[in-house]
Amino acid sequence: MTELIPYILGPGGALITMAIIIVVGWRFSTKNLLPIFQNFLENIVTEHKEDRAAFSDSISLLNTSIGKIGNQVSQVDEKLDELDFRVGKVETQIKKNISIKEDKS
Repeated sequence: MTELIPYILGPGGALITMAIIIVVGWRFSTKNLLPIFQNFLENIVTEHKEDRAAFSDSISLLNTSIGKIGNQVSQVDEKLDELDFRVGKVETQIKKNISIKEDKS
């Protein structure tokens, strides 16, 4: 038994101790730490999916709003064109009336 003491306290003992520490550490990390990291990653993925859905909804709403604004701008343009046409008619009529009055004078 005394001849085993140098092996237990020497390099052989250190290797056995290191192997035990590695096995215990591996088991601890796979049983305890790995599920924690998996839950953390699953939460991140779930939050990302929720954020992505909210972003998609926002983009859809933005596209709808831009379409409505585009329609309103088109209506304003049409009304401006109509007003420009009417102003042009009135201007032409005024010029005719002025020229008629000048011809009579």
